[in-house]
Amino acid sequence: MVTMHHLVKNEITTIDPNLMKMYDQMARASIYTHWLTDIAQVAELAGQGGEESIQWPEMEGEGAITVNAKAVIFPLLVHELSKGVMEVLSAHGLPKDAKLLKKVYKHADVLKDEFFHYLVGPEIWRRFIKIIKPKNLSLAISKLASQSPNNIHKIIGDVVDNPERARQIMNNMIGGEEMASEPRIESKKNRSKVESKDLIGDIADQITEDPDVMAEPKPTPTIPMPKTPPMPRPGPRTPGPAPDKDPTPFRPPKPAEDPAPKARKRPAGFKTLPKITR
Repeated sequence: MVTMHHLVKNEITTIDPNLMKMYDQMARASIYTHWLTDIAQVAELAGQGGEESIQWPEMEGEGAITVNAKAVIFPLLVHELSKGVMEVLSAHGLPKDAKLLKKVYKHADVLKDEFFHYLVGPEIWRRFIKIIKPKNLSLAISKLASQSPNNIHKIIGDVVDNPERARQIMNNMIGGEEMASEPRIESKKNRSKVESKDLIGDIADQITEDPDVMAEPKPTPTIPMPKTPPMPRPGPRTPGPAPDKDPTPFRPPKPAEDPAPKARKRPAGFKTLPKITR
């Protein structure tokens, strides 16, 4: 939606003839940025160009819904307003339970997927509006958002691969015909195809890891421990050889005797004195 300023090209040119050229340069730069920056840099830039918020009525069915937006330049302002309108139309498919709603918001639209939205989103949108009459576009979006996840994926797949079938499905849906719910994809728990009354809730329970949004804990089945087989009883012992009647006790070796002291060598000229007897 960063090129929607072309819808009011004459009015913008009346204000300043150079505005359209600068707005186009900004639109191209915003798309190229997603090819040149990583997810962390995109996260740092989030909200700097503009932002939007929805003011919902306090009571359901009473009052108007207001989209508030602000941005640094006009094309980004229209971009933020478009996001707000799409959020209102998509709200038809959101659960009313606050706990379940938190799960949906946590996993349905995350920043790391925005790069891929820019790659495939515009082409899917171009194909989608080809099968919908402009006057029915807002109703078609709200009807589509009200479908189960499996049905939404099926319709979008037909928009890409079989547009005529997608056109027929959407026309029937706009006319008030309900689309048959697809059976549940294989459950991670029982691996069987089942029909679920709360498909969104079941899917959210399986993918969430946030303890703040976990579903009610379910009792963990007790797994019986395998029984340890009994140890075999020892058989009769075979007698070994009889011990010696008079075993020789161990005696440590005797310490070596000190050798006799060597005679001292007398110096030259030493005479032995005679032995004196009294």
